[in-house]
Amino acid sequence: MQPPVPFRDSFRPAARRRLSEEILGQFRELFRQGRLGPGDRLPPERELARIFGVSRTSVREAMRALEEQGVLVSRRGDGTYVSDPEAAAFEPPLAGAVRAQRRRLADIFAFRRAVEPEVAALAAEHASESELLRLEAVLAEQEERLGRGQDESGLDAEFHRLLARACRNGVFLSVLSGVQDVLAETRAEPLRTPSRRKASLESHRRILAALRSRDPKAARAAMRAHLAAAEKALPGAGRVQPSPST
Repeated sequence: MQPPVPFRDSFRPAARRRLSEEILGQFRELFRQGRLGPGDRLPPERELARIFGVSRTSVREAMRALEEQGVLVSRRGDGTYVSDPEAAAFEPPLAGAVRAQRRRLADIFAFRRAVEPEVAALAAEHASESELLRLEAVLAEQEERLGRGQDESGLDAEFHRLLARACRNGVFLSVLSGVQDVLAETRAEPLRTPSRRKASLESHRRILAALRSRDPKAARAAMRAHLAAAEKALPGAGRVQPSPST
């Protein structure tokens, strides 16, 4: 079934706020007006980008959000169709923001799982005695701050930065240094419950013990366990998967 009115007459170039949000708004309005309904097939992504006057990335973000809400369904080799526009009566903005944050955190943890266990394994092989002493000092200060009820997230981040330096791999160090602001989102204050903070300190101690033993396998396993526990403690853990690749 084709859309009841030509898309060129229904859509208009997207305004320069966040483009994907503007596109979502236009879809919602067409659903509300009944101009798009179940079974209607959308034009190809390239054509939608031309109609809206935006990049294909912006169109893809909007359509992905609608697919996640059950509004659109993508049929491989056939196209994208309207499935259930009622589902889009749409997620309240706050609910959508929470879901987006959970997905972003899942993406960040997927990155950390891919990189940081290997960093820990290399650090077990290459860390100098002075670096091990510095790691011990960081954990001692982290414990003191926890005992006083003070924020120790900076020390948590410092522990991981020191590991990156100790691994003696310039690429790992460069990549991790370049994404520190992103990684910091997993240490945001609302996510750091007292139990998680204590568990994080204990995990750090196990990682350091593996480094002291010069055991790369144990260091890798300890880091994996640390990241798994941190991710499991997140609100809504287990219900959100990392973003699909595009």
